[in-house]
Amino acid sequence: MQKTLLIIFGFMPTFCFLEYLNNTKYNFSIFSPRVRAAEKFSTKKMKEKRANIYFKNAFKKWESGDLNGALSDYDKAIEFYPDAYGTYYNRGLVNIELKNYYQAITDFTNSLNKNSKNDDAYYQRGVVKEWVGDIKGACFDMEKVLENSYAEKWNNDIAKLKNSRYGSDLKFVQNKRDIKVKNWMKEKCN
Repeated sequence: MQKTLLIIFGFMPTFCFLEYLNNTKYNFSIFSPRVRAAEKFSTKKMKEKRANIYFKNAFKKWESGDLNGALSDYDKAIEFYPDAYGTYYNRGLVNIELKNYYQAITDFTNSLNKNSKNDDAYYQRGVVKEWVGDIKGACFDMEKVLENSYAEKWNNDIAKLKNSRYGSDLKFVQNKRDIKVKNWMKEKCN
């Protein structure tokens, strides 16, 4: 316990000193490059940690059924760390449950802007676009699902996991989804 307290209190004076240097009107040109680098590093790490805490809390609230609380925590996580594509994706799923379909589409789009290989985001966005009547957009997204699908790319990796129950189940789920997407595209996109 003493070590933990020393670490916490040992960090605070450094952080307070950095804040003091940042907020004063004096020019600390000798120290400023180091101070700015240390400040940037510590601020970025702190924001990522805060975002992670909000992300975990949002997931717990989502699992317990508190959808509005989860949405609020995902908003805060994005505020602290806007580069996490998984946060946008999960917020999109919560928006689907709240029937905020256009906001869900926006969230999946933001997730795809951060990681364009996320075939799950394409799939969810395609489903929601179909629900709101944008069949052409849904067809585009479903094509991207098949293009980015892991089922085709996993043949070598699955061979390594062949004896693993997880590997075979994962391949089954992925193939099942791809078959569903192909059948949907035959029906809707022709």
